[in-house]
Order: sequence, then C-alpha cells, then structure tokens
Amino acid sequence: MEGAYRKGQQEEIMAKKSSKDDNKAELQAKYIQFELLGREFEQIEAQRQLVELKAKELKILRDSIDHVIKGEGFSQLGEGIYVPSKFTEADSFIVDVGKKIFVKMDKTGAKKYLEKKVKEFDDALEKIDCRCQEISVEIQKQAADLQGI
Repeated sequence: MEGAYRKGQQEEIMAKKSSKDDNKAELQAKYIQFELLGREFEQIEAQRQLVELKAKELKILRDSIDHVIKGEGFSQLGEGIYVPSKFTEADSFIVDVGKKIFVKMDKTGAKKYLEKKVKEFDDALEKIDCRCQEISVEIQKQAADLQGI
C-alpha cells in the first residue's frame, strides 16, 4: 500500500515539474515572439522614415519645376556637388522613369509624373502605417500575456 502511495506522490511531483517546464517553455516562446515583433516594428519604422523622406523630396522637386527659367544656374551632379549650367529651355526635362529609361517631358508632363510618384509613396506610407498599427496592437497583447504568466 505504501509503495502505491509513494508512486502516486512521484507521479504528482513529475506532473508538477512537467507543468512548470511547460510554463517556462511557453513564457520563453512568448518572450521570443514579443522580441521579434519589437524588431519588426523598428524595421518598419525605419522603412517608413525613408519612404517619408523620399516623398518629401519628390514634393519639393515637383514644386521646384515651376521655378526653372532660361538662363544660368547650377545643376546637381550628385550628393552636394553642383556645376554651373546654362538652361536653354525652361520647359524641357529629361526624366528617368526607371530601369535607366529616360524620357523627354515638358513641364506639365514632368509634374504629372512626379505627382504619380508622390501618390505611390503616400500609398506606401498608408500601408506601412497600417502595418505599424497592427504590430503595435500585437505587441501590447503580447506584453499583457507576458505579465499574466
């Protein structure tokens, strides 16, 4: 009779230990998921900042097209490098439309092209904001779950 009692105690101790191990594993899994969500949020936020910067640059460029006039000025060669230039036409632009394809456009066409690009970036920002909100809600849910364990 005593052996059966001892066996029952051992099974109970093993069940408690197993339950603790399960809780520990569950806690670790939830914590890892919480950390991954945090990293994803940071990456998406960094992506958002880049997209927002590019959209602002395109808006400035779109608005600057109206200020191009015939005469002398400066053309940008690259990052912060400009060369003196003579503009013989104020209504003619060469636009890189992607994949190194250049198209000659007038002022109206160039502005329409830039407006289309701005809209694409604004749409991308909306999608990024939506994903950030989803991740934020999931992070809050995971944090509450972790506190409850």
